[in-house]
Amino acid sequence: MKCPYCSHWNSLEVDKIFVEQPSSERKVKVLIPFYKALKIERCSKCNKIIAQPNELIGISGKAYASL
Repeated sequence: MKCPYCSHWNSLEVDKIFVEQPSSERKVKVLIPFYKALKIERCSKCNKIIAQPNELIGISGKAYASL
């Protein structure tokens, strides 16, 4: 994950979770992958907190987004 403060790339321990989203068609299931941090993660360069266990992290088209 890219640190939002200093732009340094960090690796995180996460669980992958699929969240079902509503679909306009009845027979289609839309599952969006999200990642849940297993512990409080800090950036290895600036030492600021970048992920917490109660947050879900989703990947957007351009960058990582924290939910």
